[in-house]
Amino acid sequence: MKIYALFDDQGLPKGFYTPVIHVKIPHNAVLITTQDWHEFIRHQGFRRWDGEKPVEYIPPQTTAKQHSRSLWRILHPIAILRNKLIHLPR
Repeated sequence: MKIYALFDDQGLPKGFYTPVIHVKIPHNAVLITTQDWHEFIRHQGFRRWDGEKPVEYIPPQTTAKQHSRSLWRILHPIAILRNKLIHLPR
């Protein structure tokens, strides 16, 4: 099975495509091997494309304050509380 991947400027995957599922494959997508695809899937967020193969990628560290702000943005204005979807007032 042919697998194509689209990468950003840093080599991080933006999407994977296969002619079996996708009618249109972006013109700048790269043909990768099944093993390369598995490497990206197994190590999501920790592999990037170097132009030939997946290589280790270490994401930049964020501070605890940045992390808590990111978490708040994810949870706000809707959150799940005790398995119920609720709206958080602003």
